[in-house]
Amino acid sequence: MKKLFNFLIIGAFLASCGSEPQGQLADDNCPFVTAWYNNTDYTLTITGGAPISGQTLNPPIGTVIAANGNYKYCLFEYVTVDIKSSDGTYKGTASVSVEGSGDGRYLFDKNGFMTFTYDAGKSHYESDCWKDIRAEDITITVAPKFVDNAGWENGLGNSESSLVANNDYWGVDYGDNKWSISDDAAWISTKTGQYNDVGSRAFPFLLTSASPDYNVGNGVGAAKDGVWQIDVKIGSNGTGDFCETFYLAERLNMNPGVPNYKDGAGGGTGGGGYGREIDILETKWNGCGACANPEKVGPQINLPNGKNSKGVATGWVNETSFKYFNYVPDTWANNGGAPAKEFSTFGAFIDGNNLWIYAYKTDGTQWYCTDAIPLDNDSYDQTGDFVPYICTWGKAGSTDIFETGYKNYVYLPANDIHVQGKNPKDNPEAFGPVLNK
Repeated sequence: MKKLFNFLIIGAFLASCGSEPQGQLADDNCPFVTAWYNNTDYTLTITGGAPISGQTLNPPIGTVIAANGNYKYCLFEYVTVDIKSSDGTYKGTASVSVEGSGDGRYLFDKNGFMTFTYDAGKSHYESDCWKDIRAEDITITVAPKFVDNAGWENGLGNSESSLVANNDYWGVDYGDNKWSISDDAAWISTKTGQYNDVGSRAFPFLLTSASPDYNVGNGVGAAKDGVWQIDVKIGSNGTGDFCETFYLAERLNMNPGVPNYKDGAGGGTGGGGYGREIDILETKWNGCGACANPEKVGPQINLPNGKNSKGVATGWVNETSFKYFNYVPDTWANNGGAPAKEFSTFGAFIDGNNLWIYAYKTDGTQWYCTDAIPLDNDSYDQTGDFVPYICTWGKAGSTDIFETGYKNYVYLPANDIHVQGKNPKDNPEAFGPVLNK
């Protein structure tokens, strides 16, 4: 450790002879060095971060701090930390940065999982500020992020504002601060957040146990067949920097968090990656020049077909030239225009090996419906259930600020009496807003 201190001192001297100190060194050229004491039963893994000017990241990426373990030299501008339970279950990702200035600096997790408490007894100070080490006792709260169920037609059978066991919630993978509830709907804002974060993504999960463990399971609509639909009011003009979506994607782990996410383009990190995806509604792409119908600005349908780590395509169909890849069935102009003035209904129905994707206009009449789309990709074994997502994602710092509204989520199994033996192409009267009743 003495050699490390000497190296840091030399680095500080060199920095003082060159350009002006940056980041946390800009205040007084003194770093904020901490020691972490993980007083929890969770394992912490450093997954990313940024070093202070002229120094290496400490702890390095890949460092594991065991339950009830410690790491006695932490030096960074910020680090990201994956949190896992003793059985390896991913619980969330902390984003820890140095905040404040001078003697008022402190560690802060913007994602709200980790709390740091200064421990004077374990800290030590010397005349050289590069040798000062502030001990921080860590506590962790792993409550999943979620959209408030109160005040809107969420489709989950409860109106809880807090996490209560045996209730379903719209769990948030990222961007929980982007949500608001009003006018009987949940709304996602495209406004860039404090930490340059954009958009949000939510899906239903079942809370099987509450504090302190917060265990989760499959929520309403985690299934391989059935009907999924929701009412959407788009806030964009149908193009631009943000994509407003309602879609299905395969998911294995229902704990909210990006590492547990899969999609047709290889979304997520860690345990995420490629999975089967069905895009019921997308905006943004219309008029892109590469779409199947570039002349139309309207709701897009898509059946992505990415290849997983084994080179196996995960799509519903094999053919990349298939009609419903990047397909725009009609224009927003034929349904009141964009931004929308009222809610429209978008949905998908899977019965056996057949898929239909459909929409209903603001007046409740059917807008469009695909033909039956047979599942013909037998090279990929879908192991996880489909999960419905409500999501807006796009470009950080965009001046295109709007809100997208969602309400009246419905899931019914394929054998439900309301839809059994029917499909939205031949029986449009059995699907759409009528299922809200």
